[in-house]
Amino acid sequence: MRKRLLAIFLVALMLVSMLPATAAAADEATWEEVKLADIQPDDVIAITMHASYTNKNYALLNNGGTQTGGPAKVWDSSVTNDITQCWNVVKVDGGYNIYPAGTKDAWLYCINDNNGLRVGDRETISTWTLDTSGYLKCQDTGGNTRYHKESDADIL
Repeated sequence: MRKRLLAIFLVALMLVSMLPATAAAADEATWEEVKLADIQPDDVIAITMHASYTNKNYALLNNGGTQTGGPAKVWDSSVTNDITQCWNVVKVDGGYNIYPAGTKDAWLYCINDNNGLRVGDRETISTWTLDTSGYLKCQDTGGNTRYHKESDADIL
């Protein structure tokens, strides 16, 4: 009887070990493309762009601070737990404000002397919109329209 119970236990153990790991795992987060107008304030998003000259997609990172251009890195849609590529978007009059995920103490803004992007609280909050070609754009503190476009992807 003991041998039979041991054999049944070992067979059951073997069957359980053969199950795919994903069958036992909880649902994992995934990225999906959404329209800007459909984003809700609690949604966590990634801002991505395609650079035709490298034929790669990049994610805008939120850890560039106020002294450097907003960094970007090659987009890997399988990475869902990297907080540096996560943003929140809040609809406001005339467009959207963009914040690093989980905080409103800093925000994405453009500076008035070039197309540089910064994350911080040193300038007025930029109100962002999408132009007809799909570029994010805002007005800087000098009233100039600044935009985030694919040719900026490697220097952001």
